[in-house]
Amino acid sequence: MAHRVRMEQLLREGRNEGLSLTSTEAEVRADFQQAIDHFAKSTDLNPSSEYGLVATVQTVSTLLRLSIDIAKAKDLGTFLRQSSHGWYLDAMAVAEESIDNLQDRPHVSIRAKKTIAEWDLVYGRVDKVVADLRALASRHEDVSVRRALCAAIVARAKRN
Repeated sequence: MAHRVRMEQLLREGRNEGLSLTSTEAEVRADFQQAIDHFAKSTDLNPSSEYGLVATVQTVSTLLRLSIDIAKAKDLGTFLRQSSHGWYLDAMAVAEESIDNLQDRPHVSIRAKKTIAEWDLVYGRVDKVVADLRALASRHEDVSVRRALCAAIVARAKRN
């Protein structure tokens, strides 16, 4: 968990201080890789647990959304077209694979469903996130889902 937290902290500080992405990218990438490796090990040790898969998706989502913001890219596509950002595609592939693994399970927790719904924020599909979270909130009384829904509605309002 420490690597994930440090990665997020570096990205948030970089955004708040107006630093370029390249100034922290090496450290961010190293922490990201360590975190993902630990989450994979967690999944290997306990395949029935969703923890490693959910944490992977959340970590990649945070990495991409904050990096796009720091790079001042219009959207994910613009961000990824920059030649130095190729490793982010690999990160996306890891998250997509984790989502597939979660969706293939016979039972998916509310936390996992929320994380999967929020993944579309990476692609800029805020309306889809709002719709998916609304549907999830209508079926389950869960504070974290309602918080995520509120955040998505705020993000949509800022976008418009």
